[in-house]
Amino acid sequence: MKKKKSRKERGEFSTNYILHLLIASNNNNRDQSYMEKENQLIAELEWIKEIAQKIDTENHSLMKKYMDLKAQYSTQENDREILLRHLNHVNSNLELTQP
Repeated sequence: MKKKKSRKERGEFSTNYILHLLIASNNNNRDQSYMEKENQLIAELEWIKEIAQKIDTENHSLMKKYMDLKAQYSTQENDREILLRHLNHVNSNLELTQP
C-alpha cells in the first residue's frame, strides 16, 4: 500500500499557509526597511553630535576670548581714568603757577 503524499509534497498549499508566507516575507522586508532607516538615523545622529561638539568647542574658545577682551577693556578704562586725573592735576598746577 502506497503512502499518500502530503499536500506540501504534492505542491498544494492552503490559502492560510500562502498568506502566512506572504506576511512573513512582508515582515522581513519591513524589518529590513526599519533597520536601514535606523542605521540612517544613527548616522545622522552621529553627524549632528559632531557638529554640536564643534560648536561647543568654538563657544568655549569665544567665551575665553570674550573674557580676555573684557579684562583688557576694564584695564584700559582704569588707565584712561588715571591719565585723565593726572592731566587735570597737571593743568591745575599749570594754572596756579602762571601769573
